Parts: sequence; C-alpha cells; structure tokens
Amino acid sequence: SNVHWDECPGECAAIGGTFACIDDESQNGQALAAFGGSCPDGADDCGAWIAVNDKASEGNWICTADGSTQTYQPWSAIGSEPNGGSGENCANMWGPNSGRNDGAWNDYGCTGARMPCICRGGGGGSSEDLFVAGPSGGNYYDATAYCSSIGASIATIYSATENELARQACGGSSCWIGLEEVGGSASTPKASQTWRWMDGSTASYTNWLSSEPQNHNGRDERNAMMNCCGTDGVDASGMWYDAPDDYWAPKPLCRTDGSGGSSAERGACTISGIACPDEHTDTDMDYTHIDSSNNKWIWSGTTSDGRSWYENDDVSNGVKYLYYSTRAGGWFLTATAPDLSAADPWVGDNNPFRFYGQAYGDSPDGVFHDAQIYCGHDTGDPADSCWKSPRGDGRDYYWCDNDGTVTVSCEDVVAEFSFVANVGSWSNGRAQCQSRGGDLATIHSAA
Repeated sequence: SNVHWDECPGECAAIGGTFACIDDESQNGQALAAFGGSCPDGADDCGAWIAVNDKASEGNWICTADGSTQTYQPWSAIGSEPNGGSGENCANMWGPNSGRNDGAWNDYGCTGARMPCICRGGGGGSSEDLFVAGPSGGNYYDATAYCSSIGASIATIYSATENELARQACGGSSCWIGLEEVGGSASTPKASQTWRWMDGSTASYTNWLSSEPQNHNGRDERNAMMNCCGTDGVDASGMWYDAPDDYWAPKPLCRTDGSGGSSAERGACTISGIACPDEHTDTDMDYTHIDSSNNKWIWSGTTSDGRSWYENDDVSNGVKYLYYSTRAGGWFLTATAPDLSAADPWVGDNNPFRFYGQAYGDSPDGVFHDAQIYCGHDTGDPADSCWKSPRGDGRDYYWCDNDGTVTVSCEDVVAEFSFVANVGSWSNGRAQCQSRGGDLATIHSAA
C-alpha cells in the first residue's frame, strides 16, 4: 500500500513482516530489487519508505526498528541528500527509473508523500524466515551439516534487528551460531579475543552476555551459541555465550538468505607452523618451503558441497591442493586433486597433511589446534606423538601430531565491479556509481 512513513510499521506487521532498516550495500540491493524494475503504481513519488529517521535529533539518523545509530547511509548524490533540514525527517529509497540515483536515499517529510514501505520478511511469510532453527540438539559440526542439508548456512547476525529475528527463530533453546574465535587460548581475556563470522568478517555487532565470552572452567571455548543452556526450556534472551564445539545440546540456527556464505571469492592462502619432530625429518619431508610467504595456494573454485578449494601454482610442490573432506572431518593439503563431481572431494591417500580444529567454514582461514602430518618413511621406533603405518614394501609411513598450531591465512578478493540497472544516461550512470563510492568502470585487460 502507499502510505505515510508513520503507517509503515503497521503495514509491514499486517503481512507478517517488520519495517526494515538497511545495514549494508547487499541489503540495499535486495530492497531495490523488490521494486520489480518499475516505480510503484499509485505512489506519490518513485520511492519507498525505510525505517530510518532523525526526528529525535536533526542529522542523527537512527534505525527505528531497534533504536541503533544508522551507520550505513547511501544518500543520493543528486540533490546532495539529505538536504531537507528539520522539515524532512524520514528516509526513503529511490526506486528504479526514478530520475535520481536508483537505490540511493533521500530525506522526505514524514507525511509529505504516500509510498510503499520496505519490509523485512512479509509477503505472507513470517519475520523469522531469515533464520530457521533445526529440530534437535547436537554438536557444532552437526549444526553446520544440518544447515547445509537444507540449503542454508550456520547463522551470521549483523545487527540488533537481525538478532531479534534470530532470537524468535531459536525460541526457548540454545542454538549454535556461526561465530568462532580466531587465535587466542583458554587464558586469553575476553577484551583481547577476536571473533569472526564464518563468511570471514570480523564481528562488529555482538550480543554477548556481560560475563561472556569466558572460557568456562578454563576450557578453550572457541564457538558461540545463543541462549543458555539446553536443547529446550531455556530463557529465550537472545544473549550469546561461548561454548566448546562438542557441546551436545544446542540446536542449529541457520540463515536462509545466502548471506552466511563467503562474502567474496578467496584469494591466495599462506600456511605456517608445519613441523615434524627432529626424529622424523628425512630429506623427503623438508617442509620449510611451505612457510615461505611466496608459497601460496590460490583460490580455484568450490567443491560440490560449496566449500572453497585451492591450488598451488608450483607444479613441483607435493602439497599442491588444499580442500576440505567431510569424511576426514578436516582440510587436506595433498598432492591429489579434488574430485569436484563427488559428494566428498577426497581422492586417494596421498594426503601429507590433515588439519583439524578451528576453521570450519567454507575457507581454511584460521588457526588449527590439531594437525596430523606425514613425516617420512624411515625405519625405527616412532617419536613421541607419532605412530607408524605399514606401506606394503617393508617400510613404514610415519604420521605425527604437528609440533604446535598451524595457521592458514587467506586473503579476500573483493569484486572490483558491480552492476547497477536502469540508469538511463551516461552521466546518470556515473552519478549512480559515485553515490556508491565508486566510478564508472575502466577496463585494462582481457581478464
């Protein structure tokens, strides 16, 4: 319906949604797509209201859905918005073919026009549709597998508005979310801990209980859950707690809009910390070259389960491929290429390294506290933390627990180009790009 700004909360609630703030460029693009390529029929102007205003304090724009400061503000360059002063305290988005900057924002009098409202959820659905909780409890690995099985991803939560939707979906249960600690140990104080979402982004919004994360009873708890503690009958507070990955009670909380996947293709990865014990370091197992910053594994695509895989461009490297195996429960660094058509890409047994532990997402980026490495085929008794396995020719493989942690550091390759539809003229196209912090594309090579 075409309504004044103040009527939008009721309009959205009537279709099972909530009047929406917009947190980033991706969500802004989704909101623009909701116009369906044309201006709204019967509207006073070619736009739609969003849940942002500066009624309380001129120039201080807030998200009215949760009262937080509106940090993402893609104001239109045409008209140098916001330009209305105290007479224009509500925000709208310009629609396609508006003659302004399509998708950019404008300040408007809250009763100055009748336009549709941008709602989250709705369309006859529920505001909780962004998040779905699984039916039963399990450990963290069970949760990620369940979300993948329904075409979703373990929940990422980027704002208080999204946390409220996640809380509603989780209900009176503990629920796993896709947040993991990077580095640190059981003794790292919470003020010094770094937590990252499974898409690789650092968590700028968090909702920890005041005493969390706390590594309860001195255990290194590197994952996170919402609500504490049990499968059913717990306080649905929406607060976050750190937890060990083998805790059996939380249900999976899945994000269904695809936002929990990788936000960008992965670039080059470097690997450090690989070391065999001195007793098992024959010349065939000299891994010192792996630690070189010039020795990189390049993002090469995704496997059938949607995880990234990487290839080293040094063809003489016996550890040419890096990919995840569900059967192995970890990442392989191997001489054997993954089978991209199979449900699990594990091929053959030539896998000198297996990394387990911290990195569970679609990328290996992170610190692994458990790693097993192939340390040659000499004879004799295995060293401490090593064991031998017959290889069939009278000699033995020697496998060892890695001496220390292994760190995999992967760069993100952010897309250099984006596409904006229906801009009309060249000059308006350039204005559209500039309003988004860019400019019209320059292209310097076939790549």
